Amino acid sequence: MRDVTWCMGIMLCLSICLFGKSHSGNALTQSRQRRAPADDSKKCSYTFLVPQQKITGPICASATGPEPDKDRVTRMDIADVRDVLSKQRREIEMLQLVADVDGNLVNEMKLLRKESRNMNSRVTQLYMQLLHEIIRKRDNSLELAQLENRVLNVTTEMLRLASRYKELELRFAGLAATVNNQSVLIAALEDRCLRGYGRQDLPAVPPLVQVVPESIPANNNRFTNEIQRDNNNRAFPRGSRMDAPTPDPLGIPPPPQGTLTAD
Repeated sequence: MRDVTWCMGIMLCLSICLFGKSHSGNALTQSRQRRAPADDSKKCSYTFLVPQQKITGPICASATGPEPDKDRVTRMDIADVRDVLSKQRREIEMLQLVADVDGNLVNEMKLLRKESRNMNSRVTQLYMQLLHEIIRKRDNSLELAQLENRVLNVTTEMLRLASRYKELELRFAGLAATVNNQSVLIAALEDRCLRGYGRQDLPAVPPLVQVVPESIPANNNRFTNEIQRDNNNRAFPRGSRMDAPTPDPLGIPPPPQGTLTAD
């Protein structure tokens, strides 16, 4: 009985030692196989233990395989990370393209704003030119109106002068008729004097007054002005009477008294 008990105790100690060594070997194997894919747990796997020292007892093999490590990085994780990186890279490229397009749009907007400012300045300049043209045309219309008024005034003045000239012609004709009548009367008086007395007894007689024509040329303005001045100086009021002449000692009757008329 004692021999059997001692054998059982020795076997138990050996099994404990082998179990500890196998656990350390499993840890090394798991550290070497961290890069194995996750699907390997579903397949059959074999673990070979290489002891550092000679095994004298029985060997226990584990059929369940190593326990999964939560912190272990697999190829699928790396593939997922690569997919995410590629997606992010594509998104970055798309964003760069969008940014380039937006930059081009911004430049085009700047150019359009610059052109708009230039067009606004051009329109303002054209508007100012139009205003200047309108003001100039208005000034020209005012000048034309003033010239028309001047022409009308000159025309009115010419008509007034023409009517005045006709009146002066009528007055001149009347004065000429009066002078002619007086000349005829003087000639008649001279004839009577010549018939009544001889030429030796008569005193020296001044020459007769030159007969003035009843009409004058229209372009003789100087002569008309002189006649008008003479008429203004010698004009008598209408209806005035001359003083009665003194009786002639020779017995010649005086000329009839009255207003001098064209008749």
